[in-house]
Amino acid sequence: MKLSPLFSTEEIQKEVKKMAQQINKFYGNKEIVIIGVLKGAFIFYTDLIKQLEQNIICDFCSVSFYGNFKKASASAFLSLDIRTPIKEKDVLLVDCIADHGHSLNFIKKILEQRKPKSIKTACLVVKPQALKNIQIDFQGFQVEQESFIVGYGIDYKNQGRNLNYFSQLEDLN
Repeated sequence: MKLSPLFSTEEIQKEVKKMAQQINKFYGNKEIVIIGVLKGAFIFYTDLIKQLEQNIICDFCSVSFYGNFKKASASAFLSLDIRTPIKEKDVLLVDCIADHGHSLNFIKKILEQRKPKSIKTACLVVKPQALKNIQIDFQGFQVEQESFIVGYGIDYKNQGRNLNYFSQLEDLN
């Protein structure tokens, strides 16, 4: 794997802190159900919730796709569902990266059927294509669509999740 540095540990922590401040201001003293999208969001999720001032309920979900994940299709399914009832609750859906936005959009539609009071989204890294498919309410870095990011929870072929910074993968071989 050939990597080139993109965002340092310090830059990431500064961005997470900024996002947490925005979330704290938006929600005030409301209780929030925070749902992390596994596997990629687990590091960001952990760093983010440590800086939130609200009462929070933590939960996780995961979405998988059959076939070509770049196209929205009925082949998506929840491989891990939340266990927390969210009816009439404020929900914050947290993912590390919004690449095309299909996963977040799919999860959000499922959660909306459960009648929460509100659903907002937070992503540390956002690509322009994702914003055509889903609104990201709290967002950190924006990167070019062609960028393939690894580190800070995001992997390539199950490698690189453990890096505490973001790198751009330059060689996909």
